[in-house]
Amino acid sequence: MIVYNILDSVSSLPSHSPDRLRGLEIAEVCTIIQVRSIMLRELVLTIQIKQTLLNVVDAHKQARISAAKAKKHARHAELNAERATVELERMQKLCEPVFDHETMQAIKELVKCVGALGGEEQSSLSSGAATPVQ
Repeated sequence: MIVYNILDSVSSLPSHSPDRLRGLEIAEVCTIIQVRSIMLRELVLTIQIKQTLLNVVDAHKQARISAAKAKKHARHAELNAERATVELERMQKLCEPVFDHETMQAIKELVKCVGALGGEEQSSLSSGAATPVQ
C-alpha cells in the first residue's frame, strides 16, 4: 500500500527533515482519503438500499391497487353477466308468445353466434319443453 511505502521511505530520514515532515503529511492525507473513500462507498450502498426499499414499497402499493381494480372489474363482469342473463330471459318471455319454435331457435343461435351466450345462459334461455341450442 502507498501509505506504508511512504512511511518506510520517510522513516530513514532525520527526524527534523522537511522531507520527512512532508512525507508524513502525505501519508496522513492518503490514509484520510482511503477512510473517506470507504465511508463514501458505504454511503452510496446505504442510499441504494434505501432506494430499493422505496421501490419495493411502491411496487407493493401498486400491486394492491391493481388487485383492488381487478376485484372491482371482476365484480362488474359478474354483474354484467347476470344482467345479460336477465335480459336474455326477458327477451325469451317477450318473444315466445309471438314467435314459433323455429324462430326462437334462430334467435338463440344468433345470440350464441355473437358471443352473448355461455353455458349458463344457454340453459336459462331454453323453455321447459325445448332443448338448449348446442
